[in-house]
Amino acid sequence: MPEIQRQLAAFIEGSATADLPDDVLDQAKRSLADTAAVAVAGTRSDLATPIARYLSGTSGAYAVLGTQIRTSADRAALANGALAHALDFDDTVSAMPGHPGGVILPALLAALGQEPRSGNELLRAFVTGYEVATKFGAAIGSGHYNRGWHSTGTIGVFGACAAVAALLRLDREQIAAALGIAASMASGLRVNFGTMTKPLHSGWAASAGLTAATLAASGYTGLAAALDGKGGFFDVYGTAESTPESFIESLGAPYTLASPGISIKKYPCCFAMHRTIDALERMRAAGILGDPERVRSAGVHVPPGTLKPLPYTRPVTGLQGKFSMEYALAVGVHDGDFGLSAFTDEAVRRPEIKEVIERTFVVEDPECSPGDPDGRRASAGTRGFVDVRIELTNGERHRLQVRHAPGSPARPLSWASLREKFFACTEYGRLPAEHARAALDLIEGLTEVADVSRLVTHLAPVAEVADAVA
Repeated sequence: MPEIQRQLAAFIEGSATADLPDDVLDQAKRSLADTAAVAVAGTRSDLATPIARYLSGTSGAYAVLGTQIRTSADRAALANGALAHALDFDDTVSAMPGHPGGVILPALLAALGQEPRSGNELLRAFVTGYEVATKFGAAIGSGHYNRGWHSTGTIGVFGACAAVAALLRLDREQIAAALGIAASMASGLRVNFGTMTKPLHSGWAASAGLTAATLAASGYTGLAAALDGKGGFFDVYGTAESTPESFIESLGAPYTLASPGISIKKYPCCFAMHRTIDALERMRAAGILGDPERVRSAGVHVPPGTLKPLPYTRPVTGLQGKFSMEYALAVGVHDGDFGLSAFTDEAVRRPEIKEVIERTFVVEDPECSPGDPDGRRASAGTRGFVDVRIELTNGERHRLQVRHAPGSPARPLSWASLREKFFACTEYGRLPAEHARAALDLIEGLTEVADVSRLVTHLAPVAEVADAVA
């Protein structure tokens, strides 16, 4: 078996019984809580109705979070993964770059089966998938993303596969086969950003990773050289910047969840917009913004490469608004409301927003990325800094630079802030408050939970158990 795939299979096999540091477990719980909440909120997104139609007529024992729908395991993984990414509110890791939580948790929930699984088993498997996805993404390098691939889909599938393999206790040969199968299922193009297909990347990766692992458990085979051999994944999907040799040695040294850490989003839109939004909120708090009629222009200088995931200069749908820096600037000037309701079709199409957006400007500026003028060393939301510039009608000019977004490892959300986000999302998704509270209690105390199916009961309650809150 070629070296990289053999060693990766060994890491995944050993992770099922690994002792994990407390800080890694705590961050895993945070990601689990965040992912579950945004998936429930995703039931109010534009893609929720098409997903429900897609599942109509199917049957099974696997829950779609935030609903009473039960379907097959692979379809539940797809639906939950898509819903978790529907609002672009799920966690992100710049080194990947991508959104691992929304791929890995849906795959694991669909792999639980009828056998009771403990909270510790779920946590170990989740950490394993997270580590594989993020370190895989770092090894293949930013050139993969810059070529047009969406790493959440293309790399996330390996995280989902690894997580399920760890949960099911596959042996080394089975894991190697699963990775080979997953390599032929990796997909996702950035050109689909701003459409329902972007969150489908997350759902497809979850379902494909689950399928790859369960096929391998059933005796299906895949090439043991699918990752690092000639014509393998790194060879085909990678670039000259890819460093497959660094992949294995980076696993667990340290875990990504601990360092460099993850970003829990404060705003339901592309992370590349968050530093600009943070600056606009600070300017509003300082009294610079408030009356849109006082603003002659509002703009931002950003590092080169920041606009790759932000193609929409004049968005016309809520999904497009999530990938528009100009829309963020217009909202910041108009009312400063960046909540879930700000990214609907109706909100984006407001005449007053269309008027303000004509007073905005966005410039990719090498001076915003010292030491990396081509924008190659970090993700669009983390490289360099943003420089927001406001000119008022009275001639006053104001500037504010932001290097780290709220919710990033340098400015992490507290557990209190995460709880606030959790309950805001579950309320938005119309999950009964008593079930939301019970679910979060279970996640926070996951190491003591004997059977994690209780968590699903609260995140996707059916009518007959609506009052059965533990």
